[in-house]
Amino acid sequence: MAKRKYALERGGPKRLFVRWRRGFKDFEVAFEGKAWKLDPALLAGGASLTLADGSSLLVQRLKRRWWSIGLRDELHVERDGVPVPGSDGDPRVLGRRAASVLLLFGLLRVLFVGLWFTFQRVGGGGAVLNPVAAEGALLAVLGILAAFGLRLPVLLGAALLVAELLVSVASGLRVGPFALVIQVLVIVHLVRTWRRMRPRERQPSLASVFE
Repeated sequence: MAKRKYALERGGPKRLFVRWRRGFKDFEVAFEGKAWKLDPALLAGGASLTLADGSSLLVQRLKRRWWSIGLRDELHVERDGVPVPGSDGDPRVLGRRAASVLLLFGLLRVLFVGLWFTFQRVGGGGAVLNPVAAEGALLAVLGILAAFGLRLPVLLGAALLVAELLVSVASGLRVGPFALVIQVLVIVHLVRTWRRMRPRERQPSLASVFE
C-alpha cells in the first residue's frame, strides 16, 4: 500500500495522511482523526473535502498523458487552491523533476563529448563538440538551480534546447526523427512545468469569510 504524509504548511507537522492500493483503489484521506474514502471515479474528477479548520482540500488524480515524458500519474492535493508542500503540484517538487530532466540531458551531452575525444583517433571536431560540452554544462547548472524550486532556470533550459534545434537545422546537421521527437517533448514538458510552478495564493475558505 502506498502512503504519503503532508504538512498543510511548509515546515509544519505532517498531519495529513493519504494511502491507497495499486491502481488508486481503497483510496483514503485522513486528517485530525477524520477519514474519507474516495472511489477512483471521484478521485479522477477531483474530490473536495472540508477539514476541521474550515479549509477546503482538493484531492485529484491526474492521469499521465500518452505523450508526456512523466513516468506516472500525478496526485494533486491542494488546500484552498494551493498545493500542499511535497505534493505533486508543489512548485518545489515540480522543480526537482524538471531538474532531473535538465541534468540528464546536460550530462548526456558532456558524456558524449568525453567519449568522442576518448575514442576518436582523428584530430578535429573540437569546434563543433566544444559548444556541445558547454551546453551540457550549462544545462546541468540550470538543473541544479531548478532543484531549489526556481522557475527561471526551467524556462532557460527549454529555451536552450530550442536554440540547439534551430542551430542544428540552420547548420544543415541531420537530426534523427526519434531524437527530434524526444527533444520536442522535453521542451514542451519544461515549458508546462515552468507555467505550473507559478506561485498561487490561498483562496479564502468559508470559515474565514464568516469570521
